[in-house]
Amino acid sequence: MNRSGRNRDVSNYELLVAGREVPEPVFTSTEVGERVGMSQQGVDKRLRKLETDGLLCTALKGSSRIWWLSYRGQKLVDEG
Repeated sequence: MNRSGRNRDVSNYELLVAGREVPEPVFTSTEVGERVGMSQQGVDKRLRKLETDGLLCTALKGSSRIWWLSYRGQKLVDEG
């Protein structure tokens, strides 16, 4: 970890795995952040990029953004 206490070396793969490990079928950036030691804002930015890359899907549920792995994202995590 760096001086701010945030781990900036978390890979995209680790973010996907952390999302899949949440017991619900969908996850929030806060849940992923807690699992990998990053801020919600930092995770959100990275998840949006993964969505653009076709590895995640997202939707708004009320005032919260939820995420889930796309078929491509699931396949990537499964292949490890």
